[in-house]
Amino acid sequence: MAMLFIYDHMTGAFRCTKAAPGGPMEMRALWQGHDGFPAWTDARLLTAYESVCAALGPVWIGACFKRAVQGQSAHYAGLALDMGQGMSAEGRAALRRFCVQSPLFSYVEPSYLTPTWVHAEITIAPACTPGRGYPFLRPGDSGPHVFLLQELLCRQGFHCLLTGHFSESTRAALLRCQQGRGLDANGYVDGAVWGLLTA
Repeated sequence: MAMLFIYDHMTGAFRCTKAAPGGPMEMRALWQGHDGFPAWTDARLLTAYESVCAALGPVWIGACFKRAVQGQSAHYAGLALDMGQGMSAEGRAALRRFCVQSPLFSYVEPSYLTPTWVHAEITIAPACTPGRGYPFLRPGDSGPHVFLLQELLCRQGFHCLLTGHFSESTRAALLRCQQGRGLDANGYVDGAVWGLLTA
């Protein structure tokens, strides 16, 4: 069984869905090399996908909810869908048009970058560095990017709890990271911290 934590920005809380591979849409792409590990997303992304299916019928998702890796992009914090693989060129063009025109998606990659699929994502917070999608984070914040921060810290040896909430455990790990890497140890996540963690 795998777990998907879905953030509701209206309540500031997560709900957890558990399912086996082949389950509902929310879980469909969760096990791409990550069996047994949690993933996270924002309810707004799932709402956007539901609008796609309501307009165009079921659309296959090839990748989403990817876990942290070197060079991690902000949209891999459960905020993007790579979908439409296997569709006809006409069907994929219709999917791309719908996503571009929908107010629910913030960005859709142009077809010359993703010729055989449609990459659509949402932005849930302003970027703290121009051209990068990572938001400024502080203690008390919640959401998919906090999960991403926590996993990136853990991967680099600064262990904290993976909860999606910027708790004291997260702050302590972040301070150890900032002190150990020569950054200003202020307990906030800015562009310098994201740049270090995702390099």
